[in-house]
Amino acid sequence: MTWQIDPTRVNILALVAFVLLAAALILGCEALRTSRARRLPRGTIVRRDIPYVTNGHPRQKLDIYIPKGIENPPLMILIHGGSFTEGDKREEDAASWLTEGYAVASPNYRLLSDAGFPAQVEDCKAAVRWLRANAKRYGFDPDRFGARGSSAGGYLVTMLGVTGATMKFDVGERLDVSSRVRAVADRYGPIDCFKAEGANPID
Repeated sequence: MTWQIDPTRVNILALVAFVLLAAALILGCEALRTSRARRLPRGTIVRRDIPYVTNGHPRQKLDIYIPKGIENPPLMILIHGGSFTEGDKREEDAASWLTEGYAVASPNYRLLSDAGFPAQVEDCKAAVRWLRANAKRYGFDPDRFGARGSSAGGYLVTMLGVTGATMKFDVGERLDVSSRVRAVADRYGPIDCFKAEGANPID
């Protein structure tokens, strides 16, 4: 019996194998990069699942990371994305900010399945007020707060940035404490969420 090998088929199989190998290498490198990026610096103080609302919803909690050996660092608040329907504070990359000398806080907030708009904005502002009220206790600067988020988190940090002069979304506790932040970084967050003519979430 004579076996005949189809060169076209061999070329296709070789191409498929090459693509699969390249994809595996890329995914492996990305996983390694992410793992290294999220490795907390030695000596980082971590406090998890701190309620920022008394007797509040299970999601109204935050994590705090304090860098070692830095007195009164600025605070970066990382707000997770997830289309307002999913996501968690532990997904955020605190390590990158800690290595730059920031303290980090990452709050969860109620999702749309828990409460409708504007509960998510109210939660983020409540978290900022709590953090400012407890800044001395945890050792970060209450006057240097920034906020960063992606997607839904991007929208929420933008709302923190543009509502500092209004009390509209400040509800609940510590209303004598400011929810202002000094800077925000919005990564592809939705902005025009109100399509109806004349609608304005701040009015």
